[in-house]
Amino acid sequence: MYRKGKLYFRYGTMGSAKTALLLTQAYNFEERKMKYQCLKPVIDTRESANVIRSRLGIERECEWIYHETDLYSHFRERFKADGDVIDWILVDEAQFLTP
Repeated sequence: MYRKGKLYFRYGTMGSAKTALLLTQAYNFEERKMKYQCLKPVIDTRESANVIRSRLGIERECEWIYHETDLYSHFRERFKADGDVIDWILVDEAQFLTP
C-alpha cells in the first residue's frame, strides 16, 4: 500500500474532450486488467445518476464523492477490507472537490 503516486491534472476549456479522455483512459486500463476507480463530486448535477458522460455520448458508471468524503480513508479502508490496491483514481469535475 505504501507506493508513491503521481498527480496528473488535465484542464482545458469546455468542450476540449477532458471527460472523453478520462473515459478513454478507463477503457484502456480495463483492457490491461489494471485496477482503477472513476469518481466525480456529487455536486455535479448534469446527470441524475452516478455516471460520467462525455458530450460524445460515451459514459461509465462512477462513484460519487460527497462533501464529507475523505478519499484517503476511503481507499485505505478498501485496502484493509480486501487488499484491493487501486492503480489509478480517475476524477471528473475535480474543481468541485473540497479540501
